[in-house]
Amino acid sequence: MAGEKVACAKKKGSAGLSERPIVSVVLGTYNRKPFLKACISSVRQELHRLGRASEIIVVDGGSRDGTLSWLNNQSDIITVIQHNRRSQNGTEVRRRSWGYFINLGFRVAAGKYICMLSDDVVLVPGAIDNGLSKFLDKPDSSNRKGGVAFFYREWPSQSSYSIYQMFGKIVHINHGLFLSKAVKEIDYADEEAFSFYRGDNDLCIRLFEAGYDIDVGVDSFVEHYREANKSVRKTNQVSLESDSDALQQRWHRYYRETDTKNRFYDRVSSVYEDKSKSYLRFPGKAARLWHGIALFIVRLLNL
Repeated sequence: MAGEKVACAKKKGSAGLSERPIVSVVLGTYNRKPFLKACISSVRQELHRLGRASEIIVVDGGSRDGTLSWLNNQSDIITVIQHNRRSQNGTEVRRRSWGYFINLGFRVAAGKYICMLSDDVVLVPGAIDNGLSKFLDKPDSSNRKGGVAFFYREWPSQSSYSIYQMFGKIVHINHGLFLSKAVKEIDYADEEAFSFYRGDNDLCIRLFEAGYDIDVGVDSFVEHYREANKSVRKTNQVSLESDSDALQQRWHRYYRETDTKNRFYDRVSSVYEDKSKSYLRFPGKAARLWHGIALFIVRLLNL
């Protein structure tokens, strides 16, 4: 990983050796410090609940909002820094793909399982533990489970949680767990074909091609704050069309007659009440107020 800075934190076992983590939580971030802190807070709570060796890996794209200073002071986070959106000594730094960044985290990860998240999500209690149980429900040698998708919703605009099934048969992991050796077997995410979008779709399709199943984490839920950083999202959105073209060109044999390059999946919804109100971790009082008003209106309409 030449050119990347890596800051590591490892917990020691009783024998003085590092115990292999059962799960490595991997996420990328850029200029979203308040949301990153909320995400990490929920992750720490989940890993404490798990009660087994684990690790957190954050790949930063060169944040300038205090994120790097904050990460530097977090002794339980492995931080990988790859400046991605600024000039260096008058020379523009090459903008790298989503696949490149997530692979920095994947390759550092020591866990048997990798939990892939975004910096603008918070986990609903039990998400990781319940997801891991899906890997263990068929422990025999024929088990070819390569991933478990978590249900998520766009907070505060959606009331139900969803996962997406591509081409009617391949579950897409937007947030969820991967079997580490399966991701390694298919040589990780594609770093060249996709800029920001569709790389995770391609990753799941290639797992399917390699004979791995992706399961649905029926008891694993995530809150996703869609409008965490509108300026960053706007720059990423530019690549959506070209990335969708690249995916369709590569996997055109899977597309059904009714599929289009931007709509090739079916939405599977789940109604769930987050009694822990995990979304209250998100920064922004205005958004929380809006959510409360929206819920009140929905309840009135259902009377």
